[in-house]
Amino acid sequence: MPRLSTRVLLSCAAISIVTGVLFVLTGALHAVVIATVPWLYGALIGLYFLPGAIAQGLFRLPGVAVVTILFAAVLTALSPVMSLGWAVFGPMALIGVLQELPYAVFAYRRRTRRVALIGATASGLLLGGVFAYIFEFSHGQIVLAALQLVATTVSVVLFSWLGWFIADRLRAAGVGASGR
Repeated sequence: MPRLSTRVLLSCAAISIVTGVLFVLTGALHAVVIATVPWLYGALIGLYFLPGAIAQGLFRLPGVAVVTILFAAVLTALSPVMSLGWAVFGPMALIGVLQELPYAVFAYRRRTRRVALIGATASGLLLGGVFAYIFEFSHGQIVLAALQLVATTVSVVLFSWLGWFIADRLRAAGVGASGR
C-alpha cells in the first residue's frame, strides 16, 4: 500500500468524524431492532459502508476505506453511548476490508463506481447471509431470512452508492482536488 499523504489522512479523518457521529446517533437503534424486528437488522449495516465509500470515491487510493472506517471506529469506541467500546474495531475493519477487496482483485487498476457497487452487492449478500442465518434461518423462518438477506444487500448497495454520490459532490466543490 502506498503512503497516504497528510492531506488524504486528514480528509479521511474528517469523513470519519461526520460518519462516526452518525454511527453513535444510530447505535441505540441496533439493540431496538434486534429485540423487536431482527429480520430488519441488515438494513442498518449499510451505514457502516458510507465512510469508506466516500473516501474511495473521493481519492481512489488503496487503503482509504480501511483507514477511514478505523478512524470512525475510534470515535465510536470512545462514545459513551455505544455499548461495544473497542470491540467495534473487528467488525469495522472487516467492512473496510470488504470494501477494498474488489479493488485488490483488480490490483487497484480499476477503481470505478461499478467495481465498488459490484463489491457492495457481494458484501451485502455475504453479510446478509450471515445475519439471515444468525437471526432467522436458524429458527426455521425462511421468509424472514430472505427478507434479512434482501434488506442487508439493498442497504449496503444504497449506502455505497450514496457514498460515491457524496464524493462526486465533494469533488465538484473542490475537495480532494490535487493541490498541484
